[in-house]
Amino acid sequence: MKRKIIEAAAAYLSGLFFASFFNGNIFFFISAAAVIALILHLKGAVVRDFAIIILSFAVGIGYFRIYTNLGYDKIIKFNDTDGYFSGEVTQIKTYDGDNASYVLKGKINNTVSAEIYVFMSNTGAEYGDIIDMDCEFSAFENSYIFNSEDYYKSENIYLHADSPHNIKVYPQNSRKIKNFLAEYRENMTEKFKIILGEDCGSFMAGMIFGEKQSLNDNIKTALYRSGIGHILSVSGLHVSVIAAFIMFLLRKMRINRFLSFGIINIFMILLVITANSPVSAVRAMIMLDFIYSAQLFYRQNDTFNSLAWASILICTLNPYSVYSSGFVLSFAGTFGIGVFAPYMTKNIKKDTVLQKLKYNVLTALCASVFIFPFSMYYFDETSLISPVSNIILVPLCTASMITGVAYMLTGGIIPFIYSAYIFIRPVIYLSEKSAEISFLQISKGSQYSAYILFGLCAVCVAVHMIFGKRKFLGTAVIMSFAVFSVFCTSYSVWRYNNFIVSVIGQGRNVSVVINYKGDTNIIDISGNYHSPQYIRKYLGVNGISSVNNLVITKNINSQYSSYISELKYYKINNLSFSDDFSMKNSFSCEYKDGILVINFNNSKIILSPAKENNHYDGLNVFYGNLPPDINSNIYLGEYDNSEFSDMNNFEIIVYNDGVYRIRRL
Repeated sequence: MKRKIIEAAAAYLSGLFFASFFNGNIFFFISAAAVIALILHLKGAVVRDFAIIILSFAVGIGYFRIYTNLGYDKIIKFNDTDGYFSGEVTQIKTYDGDNASYVLKGKINNTVSAEIYVFMSNTGAEYGDIIDMDCEFSAFENSYIFNSEDYYKSENIYLHADSPHNIKVYPQNSRKIKNFLAEYRENMTEKFKIILGEDCGSFMAGMIFGEKQSLNDNIKTALYRSGIGHILSVSGLHVSVIAAFIMFLLRKMRINRFLSFGIINIFMILLVITANSPVSAVRAMIMLDFIYSAQLFYRQNDTFNSLAWASILICTLNPYSVYSSGFVLSFAGTFGIGVFAPYMTKNIKKDTVLQKLKYNVLTALCASVFIFPFSMYYFDETSLISPVSNIILVPLCTASMITGVAYMLTGGIIPFIYSAYIFIRPVIYLSEKSAEISFLQISKGSQYSAYILFGLCAVCVAVHMIFGKRKFLGTAVIMSFAVFSVFCTSYSVWRYNNFIVSVIGQGRNVSVVINYKGDTNIIDISGNYHSPQYIRKYLGVNGISSVNNLVITKNINSQYSSYISELKYYKINNLSFSDDFSMKNSFSCEYKDGILVINFNNSKIILSPAKENNHYDGLNVFYGNLPPDINSNIYLGEYDNSEFSDMNNFEIIVYNDGVYRIRRL
């Protein structure tokens, strides 16, 4: 144990994670500490190693608690209150319909400092301007389709402003560099789209600026399904390409290495600001600084140490970064490529073309193996062809990115941007084709899938710490995937053999998905424009690639267009439009006057509008606007009105003996 900074960083991050995700679970703390202590003892760790790890772990927990008490707790108490906010514009995003979202940094009721998010009509405000308004403060909540609480908490934004009024904008004519960069980014994005076309131009903007808003949703889905969605997040690859390009120019100009170091840092900082400072780009910038600093003083750089320092710096500035999927995936991917893959491929020769190809494939495989559990945790489905697609498609993306960077840095003088189309078009085409093949993705399925993977990863780490040999680690990884495959297969068989009715929607809106023996039927009851997004999420999570019947009951024209777009990569056998229908298969289903009745064996499930307040024999699910005396959005009651539950998005599993099990999604 020679790398003390790695020990400290690992323990510090562990403390932050424990404090954030396992709040109050003392038994878990003690168990984890006992296992770690045992492994360290078996490895012959000395007292100093134990002291560093215990102290760093305690600092992580303590710092997280202090940060929460002094910041988050003081701000979140304004949840569900009316008040006044005045703050400086720090982020801007414009939308169709002359709307915009702003992040404001200022004070609530002129007392408590905070950052808040507000969506409203475009005021024309720029970065640095002051916006005053009256509003209602609300806390973010994680939903079925987006964990907004976790996302904004990682950005230190805990509240959003609802119903803003009495809005006043005070131009400050400040933040000139940031306003210039924002305007330059918008101009370059428009030029990309004009020259390369809407899809390829938006793809280029996504690679260089992390600007994914204008990119077609189906193309984004295809890229993630093919395993190269990370190319749209400004991270190590992007920062490295730009830094290498600038370093090449500086060397050609014979610029002093110290001056070159300063110039590269300026460009990297400007890039990070232009991309709105994503944590993945900040991490890459810090690590590149370590690399160039080592070269500056003729020292050898170590990827593991650089990664450890970057994690400490980022999580010290903002310990809530542990909630960020970008932070976790960025560090996991970097560790997989820069640490895990070199360790596992250390003895592989690279003399011939075949040996180099083997090395590249194994490197990509090692990186994918390491990032796989985190992908399963954060995403609905994970690509099984990621190692192959990264070897084939990422070089094409890199080539197009180089032309885009040259075009961007020279203000459009260099005309090489036209050649980018040759690289981008095949990437989009191949990604879309692979996205249509369902068995190339593995779905999350059970909510326990990711946790089982993390448990298996812990076993692999323990095996390596105890035995310290590649062959044992490799065997542990292979056996872990075998165990996980058995679990996924068992879970799929369980779902296949059970009759499952899923109630999905937002607020008072609801759609129903019925699954049995591989037969999937969707009934959109409310006709809400968000319903297709919820349905796509559900199908993706559960690995469903084919829909037997899709029935739209309301807002037929708009819902039809939305479903066709959202379910592009899913096969729909029958699509019908009706507010009065019945279907019979291994079960029967009837819909009339807003009431859906599902019969299976001796069980009956009835979904009806809550305003009627009627009860039927069977399991009653009420949706819509509730009676005044009920404080809930969607609630369940069996035979009477005595049991209520605030349950949007849940499954009802009907067993053959007439027993119901309700599971929150």
